[in-house]
Amino acid sequence: RDLRPGYETRNWARETENKLYRLTRKNYSLSSRLDWRPAPGHKLFAETIYSAFEDDEQRNNYIFDLDDQQSRTPNGTAACAVNARPASGTTGYADVCTGNTPLLGTVYGIDLNSNFTVRKYKQSVFTNTLGGDHELGDWKVAWRGNYTRSIDDRSQPAQLNYDSPSFGTNGANAANRLTVGYDLTDPQLAKVQLYRTIRNADGSFSRGDRVTAIEDFPRTLSRLRSLKAQDVTEAYTAKLDISREASVFGASTILAAGVRYDDRTKTSNEYLLDLSTPAQFAAAGIATNYSAIAKPGGFQGEIPLGYTFQYFDRDKVLGLVDQAKAVGSYVRSDANFYDVGEKVYSAYGMATATTGWGSIIGGARVEHIRNDARAFSIGTVGTGSAATTVTTPIDVKSSQTLVYPSLHLNWDVDDRMKARLSFNTGAARPDYDQLRPNLSYNDANATISGGNPDAKPEKAKGVDLYVEYYTMPRGFLSIGAYYKDVTDVLFDSTQTFGRTTLNTGGVDRSGYLYSTIVNGGSGYIMGIEGAIQQQLEPFTADLGLPEWMGGFGVQLNATINKSRAETPGTAALPSRKVPLPGASDAIYNLIAYYEKYGFSARVSYQNRSAWLDAIGGTDTIGGVVRGIDGGDFYWAKDNELDASVRYAINNNVEIYGDFANLLNGPGRRYAGSSAYTIEHETFGRRYTGGVRVTF
Repeated sequence: RDLRPGYETRNWARETENKLYRLTRKNYSLSSRLDWRPAPGHKLFAETIYSAFEDDEQRNNYIFDLDDQQSRTPNGTAACAVNARPASGTTGYADVCTGNTPLLGTVYGIDLNSNFTVRKYKQSVFTNTLGGDHELGDWKVAWRGNYTRSIDDRSQPAQLNYDSPSFGTNGANAANRLTVGYDLTDPQLAKVQLYRTIRNADGSFSRGDRVTAIEDFPRTLSRLRSLKAQDVTEAYTAKLDISREASVFGASTILAAGVRYDDRTKTSNEYLLDLSTPAQFAAAGIATNYSAIAKPGGFQGEIPLGYTFQYFDRDKVLGLVDQAKAVGSYVRSDANFYDVGEKVYSAYGMATATTGWGSIIGGARVEHIRNDARAFSIGTVGTGSAATTVTTPIDVKSSQTLVYPSLHLNWDVDDRMKARLSFNTGAARPDYDQLRPNLSYNDANATISGGNPDAKPEKAKGVDLYVEYYTMPRGFLSIGAYYKDVTDVLFDSTQTFGRTTLNTGGVDRSGYLYSTIVNGGSGYIMGIEGAIQQQLEPFTADLGLPEWMGGFGVQLNATINKSRAETPGTAALPSRKVPLPGASDAIYNLIAYYEKYGFSARVSYQNRSAWLDAIGGTDTIGGVVRGIDGGDFYWAKDNELDASVRYAINNNVEIYGDFANLLNGPGRRYAGSSAYTIEHETFGRRYTGGVRVTF
């Protein structure tokens, strides 16, 4: 590894890659509702909604494995003169002696991982609700019952992996591998140039001729997989709310109380067909060269890749999977199975008292939560040829009770101005599937996700103060400040897995990116927020403007935050202070609109500063605790512009158009510093339109 002077602050990329998609996405839904009023003051209804999202994807994924021969990096500690040719048998990775830097350089004789995936995702939600609202004398009663079933089908009908020839003893086969010139100086675009590799007589490497067609480098099929994966969630909800008006200490008061029961379960199952040896490919009659699945034509996107490639033919790839079924079968992945459940019993009581100067709202909510999570622990007993895999069922149960009191004071300063003071509490619980007691891996994405049954809710206590001024008929100005104290802060944690416990089926998963959820210490967030909304209509006459101009309006919103939170820590690696996850320092929204004569048009712009996504691993480097894998993970500054138009022909028919992501800005994540981009993805502009009919 790099140990030359200054190594403490150098972060070397393990790889650079491109994921290039061809996809078709669909959204569709169907809903129905029946309302019945059997008597005055009584209403019953039944509602059913089905919605689905489909994502049919074909992905070409090229990974330039920069650290492929990292163990060969010279481990000298002294400063060195720059010599562009690396030492004999080394690739130049993380070697400042070749003139390489973390953002610019050349590596020789490395591996090209080519992955070709066919995905067929479908997410569907089927929800059914029965409910009623009743007036029983002075009492008002509302009840709801709901059953929801959602299916997340994550199936990947095919994934084929092709690898370069082996490095060989001291790089004997390096001439059949890539030399890559990398330029990562632009955070918005990772650039590569591909060259042939020359192995010199002394065993060192040099750069050969430039190559632009990636198919000119030899690659051989190393693995074929087909995955059937489905997550099924079933949820039952029942709730009852009652309220009545009363006089409390002379003030008109609405007393309300309610109970609610939620019961949710989620089961995840995966079945994998997996071939990974030349003997299996031969038995199935599967050709191992890429030309067997390639289709004519090159890259059709606009990204300047620095190379060209041929897409794969979907039907040919699925044909290879059909051939694979003759020698293999789908086997359940116990390592990725889990079955989690959550039951929540909750109740609340509150009172809203109206006085001559405003109102007081106070109350409390209590929740009792029971979690039950089942999975399998996969371990190895014995060593060498005597080693066997042992699968052990795990069942983890937990329960807790939480209480959230709150108090809100609303002061009517005058007919147009109101002041609001709020004391509130709350908690953010981990999603119940994040409490599963296992580690799930995804070989297609080289990731591992881990449940944490010990994760606790993130609890918060806060105070808000807002002043609002209303203009007639529909405008307002608002300014406020808030402070929230947080304990047991929940962090997403992402770092290299670094263990061999999941290395099964001949696959090394120690270098996969591992993500889980963890609790930190205490934290806070405070800030100020301002908003204004105004339509021109009240002023058209005074300004001498035509009536139609009254439909123009504007909404502005700005939020300025400051936050801090303590990460998890140990005696060896103390906790650190970082921003609260998901909290940007500044968020601005601007909406310009027109609403009149049944026509509406809206353009909205949002600007959001960077925010913490996940904390990374740390280690003591050069006597200082520093981030490894680049440090903590952030989402970069985001700008979004959307627009929509609507025209109501009558009360039942509306024409609409929606235009999303008009700036086509990227979603970009970086590690530690904005210079170190780890993910850059563009999604394209999206346009939808149609006719809505209600009856």
